[in-house]
Amino acid sequence: MLTGTFCCFQGLGEAAERRLWERGCLTWRAFQQLRRPFFSAAKTQSVLRQIGEAEVALRARIADWFLNRLPPGQQIRVLPHFGGNTGYIDIETTGLSSDDRITTVALYDGNQVTVFVEGRNLPELLAELSRFQLLVTFNGARFDLPFLRHRFGIDLRTPHLDLLPVLRQLGFRGGQKQVEKRLGLPREADEDGDGKEAVRLWQHYEEGDSESLVRLARYNARDAVNLARLAVEAYNRAVQTYPMPVRLPLPPPLDLSFIRNALAL
Repeated sequence: MLTGTFCCFQGLGEAAERRLWERGCLTWRAFQQLRRPFFSAAKTQSVLRQIGEAEVALRARIADWFLNRLPPGQQIRVLPHFGGNTGYIDIETTGLSSDDRITTVALYDGNQVTVFVEGRNLPELLAELSRFQLLVTFNGARFDLPFLRHRFGIDLRTPHLDLLPVLRQLGFRGGQKQVEKRLGLPREADEDGDGKEAVRLWQHYEEGDSESLVRLARYNARDAVNLARLAVEAYNRAVQTYPMPVRLPLPPPLDLSFIRNALAL
């Protein structure tokens, strides 16, 4: 889809992009081969120059080149080009203020999910993050990433795709759980809850209830795993206006019953 994207170029918006598609110009290559340009000579040369830069960025797998230029609602277009190196991440905390701290972090790579726990293996998260060329969150720009920066004292340089503005552009309001319900995403009973429940579970774990950590880890892990499904759902809806078929298959469900053994409790 990126090679058919024009709204990432300076001087072209989504309306101009749609006009190009309507006239049969569906890819960068097609634009490069136009015999009768749609725009002025100066604007045509500007777009051709930017196409050259975009081709280099795509070959080098630099997601930020596109994320920094696409409208927030269209940033999802990068997904299929970085799917093999994408990390879906979700955190839980002791609260919402700057004085609160991370309790668990779930990281899903499209095949397996790992839960990192404060006081146990949380520092190992840094090595795992280095594997990815793209991180996907829900409201991570305001919540997950600031907490991670504060906890580790670093600036996370991995390109970041936040699904919240993408899904809002598509008409899905509310938090992640609300969007999941509208899309029919299933959760087991012990994978459901909310932020307040996550805080209570951590408190119970610190008081010696190991079963509460299992429930918290499964809840956190399901958030991360479902991000992959939300991302694909968002992508397939966002590209419906593109004249060529570019839909992605939905990821298979993941059984999280292994979480208890993975925590070694």
